Amino acid sequence: MTPEKLKSVLVAYRELLGRGDRLEDANYYLRMNPGRTNVIRHISWMCEEAQTFLPRKVEKAMRWLGFVQGCLWCLSLKSLNDLRDDSMPDGEKFKSITQVDAEKAEEERRHKAVEAAVLAIRTGKVNK
Repeated sequence: MTPEKLKSVLVAYRELLGRGDRLEDANYYLRMNPGRTNVIRHISWMCEEAQTFLPRKVEKAMRWLGFVQGCLWCLSLKSLNDLRDDSMPDGEKFKSITQVDAEKAEEERRHKAVEAAVLAIRTGKVNK
């Protein structure tokens, strides 16, 4: 994911979540169940903060994005398909493994047909 795409996803999630802020209560980070509202506030803040890492700390911003996406899914704010599509390059569509395998098989079939045609031309065994 490019830094520009990463930033656009973070901005979109921030807009989805609304204004957030860092929670100053240190005990918040120790809680097993901080509550839906606090999680939303925190991941909204993370979306804003992660943008400041770019373009120098792309890997760190990606880790934060992964955490945010996990929370969005657990909070039922985004489906896994939506999250997958958000992370894909613009204009690219998801392909299942079955689709990729079928495309590879078709490409191999075409390649073999071309090889057979070239061989026929070289050996003079072209069907007329």
